[in-house]
Amino acid sequence: MQIAMIGLGRMGANVAKRLARAGIDILAFDRSPDARIAAAQEPRVVAVDSLQALVLALKSARTIWLMLPCGAPTESTLAALQPLLSSGDLVVDGANAYYRDSQRHGEMLARGLRAAASEIGIQTRYRPHCRILATRLRRALLVAGSNS
Repeated sequence: MQIAMIGLGRMGANVAKRLARAGIDILAFDRSPDARIAAAQEPRVVAVDSLQALVLALKSARTIWLMLPCGAPTESTLAALQPLLSSGDLVVDGANAYYRDSQRHGEMLARGLRAAASEIGIQTRYRPHCRILATRLRRALLVAGSNS
């Protein structure tokens, strides 16, 4: 399984690291070169230097997980991603956003893409259950993939 992680701050880097340790290949992007370098130190994590490179490196149907602050960072990233994605791709928005923003993001990506909101929040940092999350995510993606 392969997942892209966009946003390698405290939460995004921890999620990427723990998913990689659970056996998932991670393609990682952050605006900060230092964050990309730090993330790439983890086995199974490959950092890229642009959103376009990230999308091109992923196998279809792509799974792209955003761990960005809500508001402008998420909005601008979704707008930049939209023309790069294809029907059947899954975008997981990990921002702690107002639910109407999440609904709008889903509508924005509605042309055959799948969108999901993530509520993992602080739990991945302070509780050791990311392996369970990775297993549930695998199952969810398998189920979602069979319906598209």
